[in-house]
Amino acid sequence: MEQITDKNFREFLEKKDGRVKALKIGSQTCPPCRRLDVVLPKITEQFPQIDFGKADLDQSLSIWKYFSIMSIPQIFFYKNGKQIAQIEGYDNSLDLIAFIKTEVLKA
Repeated sequence: MEQITDKNFREFLEKKDGRVKALKIGSQTCPPCRRLDVVLPKITEQFPQIDFGKADLDQSLSIWKYFSIMSIPQIFFYKNGKQIAQIEGYDNSLDLIAFIKTEVLKA
């Protein structure tokens, strides 16, 4: 999973290569973010057609401002430079997998 920073987040999201980009935004001080970090590697294996990136808000002020983040974790999904979906919070991996299948891959 690619580490995304203030310097490369626009390039990551705006790449027009036909692939879905997923940017997980969170913080190491956020318990739901840490739970998501544990399962995200397995989820990335299930969806090889999606490029996953991860940004830490504690080190990424520009990302925080760009998305006007009010709560974390959040995952933004982009394709060909356009946002196609967004999910806020994290309850369990089954809900996230279902969201990706129904909202992201169908877009």
